[in-house]
Amino acid sequence: MKTIYKLLKITKELQKATKKQVEATQVTALIELYKIGPEGLAMNEIAKLVGVSGAASGRMVAVLSTNGSKLNTSMEGWGLVEVFYDYNRPRSNIVRLTTKGIKLMDKLIDIIEKV
Repeated sequence: MKTIYKLLKITKELQKATKKQVEATQVTALIELYKIGPEGLAMNEIAKLVGVSGAASGRMVAVLSTNGSKLNTSMEGWGLVEVFYDYNRPRSNIVRLTTKGIKLMDKLIDIIEKV
């Protein structure tokens, strides 16, 4: 029960910070990216960890990213993650938290540790 409460607390704080509706999959992805650190995760790894399809993972990362969606130009990104090509992994985009994303996750983790 305490884990669910912590997830709800993170979601609520993330909604306050972004002023956007936040989904559990987005929270889970941010937590996984925070845990893995600066090396980041491949899009397909995020999809597996979060439990969504590759396409859904791509849309989710677009929302969390600095660029937003290429298909929906009115959708701004939140600036919490960045996507880059990793030459060591062919056909793979790597996602990692931006400085803004790290600071926000530090704050959120600090809040839930007090719960």
